Amino acid sequence: MKKVKISELPLHDSLKGLYTIGTDDQNRSVKVSLEFVETKTEQAVKDTEKATADAIAQNKTATDTAVKNAEAATAKALTAKAQADTATQNATTATQKADAATAKANTAASNADTATSKTNTATDRANASAVKADKATTDAQDATKQTLDAKAKTEEATIKATTAAKTANNAAKETLTVKLDITDMLQRLIPTGLAVSSIKRITVSNPQPVYIKAVLTPTDALQNIIFISDNRACFVTQDGRIRVLSEGISTIQVIPTCNTALAKTITIEVGKPLARLNTLKSLRLSSDRAFRLT
Repeated sequence: MKKVKISELPLHDSLKGLYTIGTDDQNRSVKVSLEFVETKTEQAVKDTEKATADAIAQNKTATDTAVKNAEAATAKALTAKAQADTATQNATTATQKADAATAKANTAASNADTATSKTNTATDRANASAVKADKATTDAQDATKQTLDAKAKTEEATIKATTAAKTANNAAKETLTVKLDITDMLQRLIPTGLAVSSIKRITVSNPQPVYIKAVLTPTDALQNIIFISDNRACFVTQDGRIRVLSEGISTIQVIPTCNTALAKTITIEVGKPLARLNTLKSLRLSSDRAFRLT
């Protein structure tokens, strides 16, 4: 099997299938799916876009209905006006006939009674026509009022539709802002730099805890790091502590889980304690004059 360093692996431009390591509210180590965060964000955007589309469709339906009602009321008003014009014309004709009958009555004295009777009949007809004309005028006025009411309702529906459209546009802008904020937050969580500091050599019987120090930048990036050792001379716990196994040299991989391209490799030698020289002819002692090993 060919070994490949993590730093040589290709970069992955999607969060799908990626996990990170963290701790839960009980301080237990857990793995967290980065795909979960991306899925929730995309779902929120889809829900908002659907709600916006539904609102626009409902407002369009209401506006179309109001316009149709206004057109129907206008047609009724035009019909009523035509009827009123016809009734007025009939009344004018009847009046002309009455005038002609009155003239004949004045000129035909011998037929005065007959002419008077015809005049009265014509007058009655004229009065009936006038009544019909008044009714047609009233109907025309009612139709005009209905037209004005329909126009007012249409204007109200237009205002509501405009308001709903503005609300939908604002919702879309807020959704885009939230998506950009989440994307920016995710980008800030991904580290861009890794600094590792560690001792080069440790003794077999070293009693003091020794740690590998790894710091990710920027400071607000996810500080999730795993340590992988070959376990030949030592192994490393998840908090970076070095535990001695035997004499030899171990290779340790320091890997940021959120950006594995930053991974670094270090080596640690485990050996027996050695006496350190103070000068070429003397050994170094501790402050209490004890024999000092390293």
